[in-house]
This record gives sequence, structure tokens and C-alpha cells, in this order.
Amino acid sequence: MMNAWLAGDGAQLRSWLVARTPDVLHGMIETLPLWAAAILGILVFIAGLWAVIQIFQGAVSFLQFLWGLATRPFTTARETFVPSEKARKTEVDALQGKVAAQDGLLAEQHSLLAQMKAQLDRMEAAQVAAGAAPLGTDERARRDRAIEGIAAEGPRAGGAAAHKIAEGDIAGAIETLEQDARADAVAAAEKWRRIGALVLGVDTAKARAAYEEAFRLQPDDFWTCIELARLRREAGDLSGARLAAEAAEKVAGNDRENMIAANDAGDICQEAGDLEAARLRYEAAHQISQKLAHENPLSVGAQRDLAVSYTRLAELSIEAGDLGTALKHYQASHDLFEWRVKSDQNSKEALQDLSVSFSKIAGVLEAAGDLSGARERFQSGLALARQLAEAAPNSHVAQRDLMISHLQISDIERVMGDLDAARVHSDAAYPMAQRLVEANPGSASAHRDLFICQMQLGKLQEAAGDLDGARLSFEAARESGERLAASNPGSAQARQDLAACFERLGDLLHRAGDLAGARLRYEEAIDLVAGIAAANPSSISAQRHLWVCQNKYGDLQREAGDLAAAQALYSAGLEVVERAAAANPKSASLHEYLCLSLGKVGDLMRETGDLSGARGLFRARLSVRERLAAHSRQSIPAHWHLFVALDQLSEMEVELGDRTEAIELRRRSLQLAEVLAGGEPPHPQFQRAEQRARDRLAELESQAN
Repeated sequence: MMNAWLAGDGAQLRSWLVARTPDVLHGMIETLPLWAAAILGILVFIAGLWAVIQIFQGAVSFLQFLWGLATRPFTTARETFVPSEKARKTEVDALQGKVAAQDGLLAEQHSLLAQMKAQLDRMEAAQVAAGAAPLGTDERARRDRAIEGIAAEGPRAGGAAAHKIAEGDIAGAIETLEQDARADAVAAAEKWRRIGALVLGVDTAKARAAYEEAFRLQPDDFWTCIELARLRREAGDLSGARLAAEAAEKVAGNDRENMIAANDAGDICQEAGDLEAARLRYEAAHQISQKLAHENPLSVGAQRDLAVSYTRLAELSIEAGDLGTALKHYQASHDLFEWRVKSDQNSKEALQDLSVSFSKIAGVLEAAGDLSGARERFQSGLALARQLAEAAPNSHVAQRDLMISHLQISDIERVMGDLDAARVHSDAAYPMAQRLVEANPGSASAHRDLFICQMQLGKLQEAAGDLDGARLSFEAARESGERLAASNPGSAQARQDLAACFERLGDLLHRAGDLAGARLRYEEAIDLVAGIAAANPSSISAQRHLWVCQNKYGDLQREAGDLAAAQALYSAGLEVVERAAAANPKSASLHEYLCLSLGKVGDLMRETGDLSGARGLFRARLSVRERLAAHSRQSIPAHWHLFVALDQLSEMEVELGDRTEAIELRRRSLQLAEVLAGGEPPHPQFQRAEQRARDRLAELESQAN
């Protein structure tokens, strides 16, 4: 058989290969040598045999599978594709266990969150009761988000801190969070913000430290900048506060953030004495608040923001001496607060805002000389404060507001000369302050309120001629002030209060003829105020207080006959107020002090025979008085002071022999006196001044003829 396949050059073999291979190989098969064709034939045969074997094995396996299905019990075959009830129940039970565990975790987190909020609310309430300001809406929202994030962290540092907060261990919680924040550089800024928001109403020093870290790590976060600016300002760091506020202005992302940043920056600029920068910020914020209030006419928050914006503009106008504009702004603010009260008569915040608004308007009316109108507004504010206090007899905030209202009316009654009425309100305020101290013995704010009541009582006793009683009250205030300054060595306010008490004691001792004792108290006051003014060269209030103390001490030295010492003190005061007025050209109060200082130095020059030098200072004072009166056309005091400046300069011109100039000045003073005397209601002082000016002018004109 083999021979037959190979015979004829393998014709049969080649034919067999052609039938079993692809067409492309046919030509090659015809030309292959016989031995190669034989090998190829063997390979093809083997390949075919292997394919047949594989097909057979596959068929056998399939038949075995079918036989297994046919012979296996049905339930077992079903379990191959569908789980049994038992298996399914096991899986469901496992899932339910996981859900229950998750629900338990969520319930634990909600319980922990509630405990944390309750604990922090209690601590904040204690701080508010001690006189601290309550958290605002934004600050409270950030605090709540912070504790939610802490509670959600589970067993990590946040979870451990959450349990400590719920237990009241705030210090331990902060320590845990601080360690975690330092270790996790990626989320450190957010963690420091969380710490700051958490203790904002509890520990402002810790809050500031946390926001300082957050600002260092992420200086472009808006609320980090805002909170840091507020905390730095509260600590007296006005330069640092301004930097943080300006950073907030740069990163503000919407209208409300722009408004908040502008207002905060304006507050800092005003406190630092940069009135022009404050005005620009307040006006920008006001435009935004007007827009938001227009877009949201029924929004209580938007309308309140607008009302507060008007209040800020009013305060700036007062500082600039523009009482008319200030009154308009306060009235616009007052109208919005009244709208809110009518919209929600049960809102304590709305009633409190309205009560404060009455006091603000009263302050402007008092400065403008409308004492009756001022007293009426103060009384309206007192009525609201009393309503709030009666509705919340256990509220320290409401009781404190009522106490302040009594003090405000006491002071206006003192200014108006009704010392009996002033004493009634002072006596009402004093025991309230004492109760607040007893309820909060560790509260610096409560002790300061008592200090203010002691000072007010001393002023009333001094005005009534009870110098011994006044001295006892001022000495009690001194002891309170010294304790406050010792317990708060970094507080400029505490030192300023103590300096004011030393000043008052100096006044009292001076009046009683105890010049040595008065010198001691004035020197103590100057030492304290000079340090505050040097540390805050841009603070108007600090420079003003230094000027007041220097001039009072100068008055004493002048009375004692030490004219050289008096001249040195007056000149030092003039330098202080000249610098401050030059740096704040729109500050009416500083220019008022400049006028007084020019007058004091001029009077002393006149007394020592330097008439030419005195005339130069009196003329400079008249120039400033004219500007102040022109800027405050509705201010009776401004025009009265202008009358006095004209009258005194005319006397100086008479002494120097320039009768023509003296007559012209007296004619102007008479015209001004006529206007003042013709006002309603008639004022005896102005009527007497008019008659005196008329007589003096007539006398001078007759001498000239």
C-alpha cells in the first residue's frame, strides 16, 4: 500500500494532500520533492487525527453533563441557579445587621452632636450673662458646622474631642484638636478654623490663636479673614485687624461678603482715626445693603443690614461734626427698626434694636443742644428696655440694658440741671449693677458697669455740692478700676477707665483746695493715658484723653501761680491736638479741642503780656470756629462758641488799640447773639449775651466818635 502511495513520483500522495490543504499550498505540493511531500503527508494526517480526538472528548463531556442533570434531584439542581430560602435569609440578616450598625452609629453621632451643642450653648450663655456679646447668626452657623464635622469623624481625634466637649472638657477637646491639626498638614487650615469657630463664644484668646493658624495656612478664606480681623481688633491690634480686613475685601465672593468686609474694614479705620478710609468703606457697604434690601423687601436680615448701615454712616457724620446728616441717617435706621417691630412684635432683638436707636437719636439731639428732645428719646428707649427686662427678669442682658438706659437719663438730667431726677435714675441703676456683679463675680464687664455707676453717683454728688460723698464714690470707683486694671493688664479700656477716675479725683481735690493731692492724681492720670496714646498713635480717643488731662493739670498749675509749668502743659496739649486734627481734618471733635487749646495758650500769653502772640492764637481759633459753625449750621453750641471767640478777639483788638477791627468783630458777635436769643424756646443765657453785646458795641462806637 505504501508503494502505491509513492508510485509515479507520489502522484496518489500529492492528490491526497491537495484535497486536504488550502489552495495556496497546491502549487508548492506539486513541485515538492517526494520525501518532502511524504513528511507533509504525515503531518497533515496527525493534525487531522488530533482534531477528531478533541471533538470526541467534547462530545463525551457534554453527554456526561446532560446525564448528571437528568439523574440529580430537582431541588439540588435548582440550588445551582437560585439560592435557597435559608441562604437568602442568611444574606438578608447580614445586611440588616450592617444597616442596624450604621443606624446605631448615626444615632450615636446625633446624640453626641446634641450634647455638644447643649454644652456649648450653656457655656456661651454664661459668657453672655457675664457681659459678653452673644454670637451672631454667621458665627453660630460656623460653630455648629464645626461641631458637626467633629462629631462625624468617628474614632479619630475629632471623635475623641467630641466626647470631651459633650462632657464639658473644652480645654481637653481643644488640646486634642490642636495636636491633630498640627499633624495633618493637608486639612490643617479647616481644622484650625473649626477650633476657632468652636470656642469663639467661649475663649477669645484660643479662638484668635486658631484663626491665626488658619490664616497662615489659607489666607484666601473669607471667613477666616473676617473672624481674625474681629478678634485682632478686640485685642487692640488695629494694624493687624486692618490687614486681615483688607485681605477679606480681596477674597469676598458675593454682594453680602463684600458688604461685610467693607463694614468691618470701615469700623477698624474709624477706630484708628482714618475717617476718609472709613467713609469710603461705609458708603460702599451702604450701596450694597440698599441693593440687597431692594431685592429682598420682606427679608428681615436684609432690612436690618440696611438699618445698621445707616447707623454706621451716622456715627461717621457725628465724628465729622455734621449733626444734621447724622440725625437723618439715624432716623432712616430708626424707621427700619420700627418696621421690623411692627412685623414681629415678639422679637426681642427687634425691640432691643429700637431701644438703642432711640438712644442714638437722643445723643445727636443732646450734642445739637436740644436737651428736651434728647431726654424724650432717652425716655422712649428706657420704656422699651424696661419692657424687655420685665419680660425676661432672669436675663442679665435685659437687666444690663435697663441699667444703661437709667444711666443715660441720669446724665441728661444732670446736664439739664435737674439733679433730683438724675439721682432717681442713678439710684435705680446702682443696685442693678451690684446684683449683676453678685451674679457674675468673675465678670470684668459686670465690674466695669459697677465702676460706671460709682462714677456717675460721684458726679451727681459733686454737682450737688456733696464733696465728701463724691470723694467716697470716686474712691470706691478707683478701687474697682484698680482691680479691673490688675486683672486685665493688657486691657487699654481698663487703664483708660482708671485714668478717668484719677482725673475726676484730681478735679474734686482741686475744687476742695487740696492742690498737692490733685497734682498726684493728675500725674497718675497722665502717666496712664500717655502710655495708651503712645501705643495707639492713631486712636482719636486716646489722644483726646491725654489732651484733657494735660490741660486740667495745666489749669491747676496756673492757679497755683506756676505759669511756666502751666505753659509747658498747655503747649504739650496743643501739640497733641494739632497733630491729631491735622491727621483727621474732618473730625469736628478734634477741631473743637484745638480751639480750646488755642484759647488756653492764648489766654496765658495775654496774662504774661505777650499780646501779639495771644492775638495770633485767638485769630487762629476764630478761623477754626467759623469753619465748625459753617459745617454744623443746626448746632447751637457751635454758634455759641463762635460768639465767644468773636467777643474775646474784639477785646484783644481793643487792648492793642485797633478799635476799627474791634467794632467790626463786635458787630458780628451782636448779629450772632441776636440769632441765638431769638431761638425757641428762649434761653436766658443767650438773651443776656445779646444785651451785653449790644451795650459793649454801643460803648465802643461812642468812644470811636
